[in-house]
Amino acid sequence: SDQEYPKRLPVRKGSPSSCVHCCPPWDWAWSLGARVADYERVHNNSVVNAAGALLSSAQVSRQFSGAGPRVGFEGRRYLGELGQWSLYGTSHMSLLPGDYEVTSTRSAGITTTNHSQNFIRTAPVAEIEVGLSRQIGCRTLLTAGYQFQAWWDIGSFDTILIGDCECLTSSNVLSLDGLFVRLEHTFGPHCRPRCP
Repeated sequence: SDQEYPKRLPVRKGSPSSCVHCCPPWDWAWSLGARVADYERVHNNSVVNAAGALLSSAQVSRQFSGAGPRVGFEGRRYLGELGQWSLYGTSHMSLLPGDYEVTSTRSAGITTTNHSQNFIRTAPVAEIEVGLSRQIGCRTLLTAGYQFQAWWDIGSFDTILIGDCECLTSSNVLSLDGLFVRLEHTFGPHCRPRCP
């Protein structure tokens, strides 16, 4: 979950200015806040022979809980005479110190092996979002776009043995991306600000 304080500034002729009688076609915003994250991933695998009999099975669980600062920047271009449509792009960065725990259980025949690791880790997070928004009335904003996130040091990685060397086959980065639709509504006596 995220909590942040945003500050929006109109841009006119390349520099911020007040919006007294009209709204400029561009504005930008910065934000400062905090993020709290709780992530868990469980991976199960099994090994069977040609006859389909189970030879071994394993379960690996990774859990991360952390919190830290989050900063962001947004640029927005308003379209149309009333500026009800707008194109925007945002980027955010977070640093999340937290507790990282890895537990694994492997069973082969009558033998079961358990392994556990627990340590403090700082996970950097980068986010990029682009989209199109439509102002609906005074208080509601409908947005559709694309979002990408990268979480370092809380993903998973595999190793293979080449000679006497264990080599990484994938990076320890968790990445999330996809299309989204978001509906925002402002409560209270004031409208959602078109201009600050």
